[in-house]
Amino acid sequence: MRLVVQRVKEASCTVDEKITGQIKQGFMVPVGIGLDDNKEIVEKMAVKLSKLRVFEDENQKMNLGIFDIEGSILSISQFTLYADCKKGNRPSYVNAMKGEDAIISRLEQLRKSKWLKTMLITGNSFSSCLFVINGEIIQNIVAKLTKIP
Repeated sequence: MRLVVQRVKEASCTVDEKITGQIKQGFMVPVGIGLDDNKEIVEKMAVKLSKLRVFEDENQKMNLGIFDIEGSILSISQFTLYADCKKGNRPSYVNAMKGEDAIISRLEQLRKSKWLKTMLITGNSFSSCLFVINGEIIQNIVAKLTKIP
């Protein structure tokens, strides 16, 4: 599972000119879901995202998390985060999870995590996404598959 976490002042996504997700201050998070991503990885990523301290406190130090600022999260399914450009000139997406139902299922698991109560889900076929960034904070978070005994 791969997340690109962008701190935003506001963000929205539209499909067929209808707003399908909209937030004020918080994170806009394109989410790439891999073939091997399971419930444990989803939970691990939810914990990491919920505890990421990238918002400034009263001393302009990045000490606050998403809950501290009462922010929201707009997540967007983004299979292109699994692009493999090692061979040739056309990216391969063979390691990305296929099928919108499967992808939405993993995103729903992420949303229902006890760590993240504020997530909005936008499907795999958004037409446009608009956001106003809040500083230069972009975090890439990659979950590595570990064998569970």
